Amino acid sequence: MKSIQTRDQYGEAYVPTPEELAGNTWSACYGDSTVMVPSLPPAPPHAATLFNTWRAHYDQYSDAEQVAFYEMIGLQYPEQHHVQHEFVEQFFATVPHLPTHVLEMGGWDGHLAQAMLAQSPWIQTWHNVEISAPAVAHSVCTDRRYHAVTPTSFRWWRTWDWSPVEIFVAAHVLEHLKWCDVQEVLRSAQHCRALYLEIPIFHYHKLHWQDSESSHILEVSWSTVKRYLESLGFRLTRLGEWSYCCTREDIHAHS
Repeated sequence: MKSIQTRDQYGEAYVPTPEELAGNTWSACYGDSTVMVPSLPPAPPHAATLFNTWRAHYDQYSDAEQVAFYEMIGLQYPEQHHVQHEFVEQFFATVPHLPTHVLEMGGWDGHLAQAMLAQSPWIQTWHNVEISAPAVAHSVCTDRRYHAVTPTSFRWWRTWDWSPVEIFVAAHVLEHLKWCDVQEVLRSAQHCRALYLEIPIFHYHKLHWQDSESSHILEVSWSTVKRYLESLGFRLTRLGEWSYCCTREDIHAHS
């Protein structure tokens, strides 16, 4: 089996593209294990073109253009229920059950909030900041503590009032941002007591997103994300293949 490995500016190894290993399988360090992954067929041309174009122009798009893109995605791809509920339940079972304000990033139609609020009476409010207006328009969460917000700015975290936020939830959303933006989000959340992060990326290798039928663009692996979170003072506990509970013992609940 041909071995192809290069390193980027973060010192991370690339996972070979399907074109590089067409017709073969490749070995990748996925989490704590090594798995054999078959070469993937290319995505349908229209989807590949759509997302490749977005990735190529990510840095040039204005906030308004990014918002418009995700409104279109909400209409064309309405099913976005990828979160692993069992690991979110483990997370909320682990954190102190104190009166808490939760901020969720990219919670789509509120399906996760509906499930967690039903079993967490100690949560005072749950704000879901979702960039896709069509998703918010079809909300499934009816709990009175739930509030869905559609921001007008793609990088809404720069102006959001984080001071009341004690728990931050981002499940299957940070992979849709470039690393520079992810770092901004995590810095904004650094004074939270706990974070639940679920990012479907490799632990020690980065993926090529070219021709991926998704708006995934994050350039780094979990190893880089973990180092950055630790530099912000978080202690990480792994819950699942892609899921981490991040806590700070020096941060206490708001009175």
